[in-house]
Amino acid sequence: MIAREDTFYVGYIKRPHGQSGEVEMVLDVDNLSAYLKKKTFLLDINKQLVPFEASFIRSKGNDLIVKFLNVSSAAQSHLITGSSVYLPLSELPPLKGKKKFYFHEIIGFSVIDRQKGELGKVKEVMDHLKQPVMVIISGTHEILIPIIDEFLVEVNREKKEVWVEAPEGLLDIYLDNSSTE
Repeated sequence: MIAREDTFYVGYIKRPHGQSGEVEMVLDVDNLSAYLKKKTFLLDINKQLVPFEASFIRSKGNDLIVKFLNVSSAAQSHLITGSSVYLPLSELPPLKGKKKFYFHEIIGFSVIDRQKGELGKVKEVMDHLKQPVMVIISGTHEILIPIIDEFLVEVNREKKEVWVEAPEGLLDIYLDNSSTE
């Protein structure tokens, strides 16, 4: 059985589709085409990740219509409706570019501002806002920096560092003068 920390969230089962067990699956991903050929998805059933093998997939706008081998009726598809969908981390599509990263991979990275120097470590990324935000712990302070290209300089995976160039005044909101000298 695969551990949840070895997976990443990709979406959820929205509703049944038809009478033969097909479901509409909403994927919260940047590149839907990278997931069209996946054959197995992990569904959260009663807090357990259960593999479901997909026998047929087609796109419907930004959603997928999926037929799972072990779901053969509308009644069975109702049972998995609302389930969260995951994939193993090993199936994440590779990213290119020095500013590209997956949110989960920068947890624990040091954040370094070009002007202020090392700020602290990434505690989490809040992705439920209009703009994703890095939550950085700096001593007794919590610093929030929006994740936008204008603020990001580089992500160095080998050194576990995120370099930023925060706009003037943003960091002063969080840090007093004695903690930035």
